[in-house]
Amino acid sequence: ALDGGGGGGGGGGGRMERLERLAREVEALQREAPRAREAAARAAEEAAARQAAAVEECMHERLQEALASSDLASAPREAELAAQREEVRAFASATERSVASLAAALEEQASLISGRLAALEAEQEAAASHARERDAEQRAAVSAAEREGAAAAAAHKAAVAEVREEVRRVASTE
Repeated sequence: ALDGGGGGGGGGGGRMERLERLAREVEALQREAPRAREAAARAAEEAAARQAAAVEECMHERLQEALASSDLASAPREAELAAQREEVRAFASATERSVASLAAALEEQASLISGRLAALEAEQEAAASHARERDAEQRAAVSAAEREGAAAAAAHKAAVAEVREEVRRVASTE
């Protein structure tokens, strides 16, 4: 009964190594996830700030051009200013879409990291549960072997006592 338990030890070592590797991966992802989120948020904020500054600069340039012109009342100039305002609005709208797209991509990346982390944690828990089950099985096998050994020793002791008693009985009758 005890010889069969030795073969499981080699497989258990591989499982333990895998469990330790999974634990290291989970820890690395847990350490990395906040930094990745912070970096993504900073990048999105910086991109939004740069694009907002570019929009503001563009609007300022257009306003300066309009003020420099002495013919603000002319119809062609009004049409040009309207076109410039529309360009600025389109640029601002494109900027907003770009920032929203970047934020969505960063959120998706954070979600993927969280999903991978949850999967690794589940895999780690399953491996730990399996290791606990194997440990309980091995303890039960050792306990059963100990009980069998104790029963065999008791039977042997009883048999020896019975033989001694028989020897005494025979010796006393002769």
